[in-house]
Amino acid sequence: MAKISATIISLLSGVMFAAGWWMWIDAAAYASHIKDHQSVKFEFYLPGIFATISWIMVGITPISSEDGLEDEDRSKRIKIWLFASFTVGFGSIMGSVWVLAAVYAKTGSDKPDTVWPGVAGLFQTSLIFGCSLLYRWAKSINTSEMI
Repeated sequence: MAKISATIISLLSGVMFAAGWWMWIDAAAYASHIKDHQSVKFEFYLPGIFATISWIMVGITPISSEDGLEDEDRSKRIKIWLFASFTVGFGSIMGSVWVLAAVYAKTGSDKPDTVWPGVAGLFQTSLIFGCSLLYRWAKSINTSEMI
């Protein structure tokens, strides 16, 4: 039963990851086809790229060495690695909030035609961070069954 639930959670995690990138690609395409043909700058892609790097960092971390039963030094390194990967994930969310607030939530004459790229960037980084947490949880369910 635990293996089935871990598989379903992993699939849900993959769907969340794909949905996050799909929203961002849609927003970038939409922004380039509206009235002023505003293209999304490369700097606005960085929160999503860093969220993906965080997801990879979380995904490659082994669960079995985290409890400290095998090697205490290795366990500490893995916990530091996980802390760094979650820090990158939180930083990517903060970066997307900054892009939304500083660029797409302007008022006045320099207001952009659409705020969808800013909102999609926030959704993207949040979904990718959430999918990394779900995937980590699914791996722990699968590992606990083996013990």
